[in-house]
Amino acid sequence: MLAESNAIQRQYIRETWSRLPKEEKLRGFRYSIIGSSPLAEDDSSFSQEDASEKRTVKVPISLRGETIGNLSVQIPKHEHLTADQTDLIKAVAERVALSAENARLFEETTRRAEQERIIADISSKIGTSVRMENILRTTAAELSQLLDNADIFIELQSAKIKSRIISKQTIRGQHDARE
Repeated sequence: MLAESNAIQRQYIRETWSRLPKEEKLRGFRYSIIGSSPLAEDDSSFSQEDASEKRTVKVPISLRGETIGNLSVQIPKHEHLTADQTDLIKAVAERVALSAENARLFEETTRRAEQERIIADISSKIGTSVRMENILRTTAAELSQLLDNADIFIELQSAKIKSRIISKQTIRGQHDARE
């Protein structure tokens, strides 16, 4: 049971972190003496010209057993990292993983709270209506407004009645259809 739970958690982390760079339009950062800059989509870890004079030490950024990125350090080929320096890089990679996950969770929580607020607002607006037509009009208008003026279709079906409200065509300009 624990192994299955861990496998599900790892799959969730893998899926979430594979989507995140695309959604955030952020692949990573590069820092050098001249400053920092975001990595471009076609940017390799380090340029080929540096490869002849430098070597790269790559440490995985892992979260609960899943690699979500890499921390790469380039040093001159003639230099070697001490065990303390290597441990420091690994410790920083661990902190990056935890901080990045905390930031992701905070953003996800904020996004969900905003969705809940929107749902509550719409519920409040339609909850005051007692006429079905106003409920449907208000729902369509609010959703259309939220979704950049998308066409919204709400269709109620019963054995005797079939009514249809079509957002833009039927209620254009009536975003405040309330009692």
